[in-house]
Amino acid sequence: MATIKLKRGNYDSRPTSGLLTGEPYFFVDTKQIAIPFSDTEYAIFDISSVLLKVANNLSDLNNVSTARANLSVYSKAEVDSMIVGMTWKEVTVASTANLILSGEQTIDGKACITGDTVLCKNQTNATQNGVYTVATGAWTRSDFADTAEEIENLACIIQEGTNNANTVWICTTKDIILGTTGIEFIELPGAGVIIAGEGLSKDGNTLYVDINKLTSNPDPPGTSLIMIYDTNNTELRKVTISELLSDVNANLWKVKSTATDPTSDYLDGKMIGGTAISVSVSESGTNSYKAEISVTFAGVDLASSLDAANDLMLLYQTTGFVKATINSIIDSALVDGGTF
Repeated sequence: MATIKLKRGNYDSRPTSGLLTGEPYFFVDTKQIAIPFSDTEYAIFDISSVLLKVANNLSDLNNVSTARANLSVYSKAEVDSMIVGMTWKEVTVASTANLILSGEQTIDGKACITGDTVLCKNQTNATQNGVYTVATGAWTRSDFADTAEEIENLACIIQEGTNNANTVWICTTKDIILGTTGIEFIELPGAGVIIAGEGLSKDGNTLYVDINKLTSNPDPPGTSLIMIYDTNNTELRKVTISELLSDVNANLWKVKSTATDPTSDYLDGKMIGGTAISVSVSESGTNSYKAEISVTFAGVDLASSLDAANDLMLLYQTTGFVKATINSIIDSALVDGGTF
């Protein structure tokens, strides 16, 4: 096996004289390759630029298919042509071998149940390849990939599986006739690297906040973090629960008696007891208070005489409170003192 010798070192330490024409140097700090063309001068190339040129001109290689298979390299034009007009769909798992297209079964380490979707890409009969929905009986092609046009433009983002999770597979077959044309899916290198983490879900290339995926905690510690939008700096920030509550001023809990009330006050300060009514505030628990309204006779004048026909009394019936004159109460009373 041939050995390629490549002298390496930092750019600032490079030799500037006595160079051998054509003998390459690699500058490890700047990621550059230098090729001398005289005893004192170099031609310097950025590695990234060289690799980009190779990728953009893959068609110039003598054996494109071999290079693609060995290097997983596609030209920019090839990638662009593959993804333009694609329909991106999340699929539960992808096959690793030929499958029986019926019944619940384990695929790529995932126990698939009714409703899961499966990218079948390894069928012995390639006309069967495509996306299916798992059922207890025979599987059917998923509704988003059950026509030739839908399959031809399909890109599958695989969600689960030991080997295929977070990979992307696209259909490369055109002019499909279902049941007749063999269908091929290939993996799109470098795709599928964005994973929906905790509290997120992903549909295609869009991420969504999904709080239903989070575990609830009814009593979080004060050091727990909350995300807020800082309007002063127009950016998202994080604060602890303790920090957030420390800025809550007691004035926030004051009220106004009406919409036009010019000042606010605590609830008991805005409630005034009328005749025979009192308002008080009492502690009902640790740091918990309640305002109480009650009927009281304190401060009510004692009547020196009564007008039985017009004076009113407050009564409570099964339907609620009512008022009645003294005479009406007496008229409805049952007088029964017995006999003698």
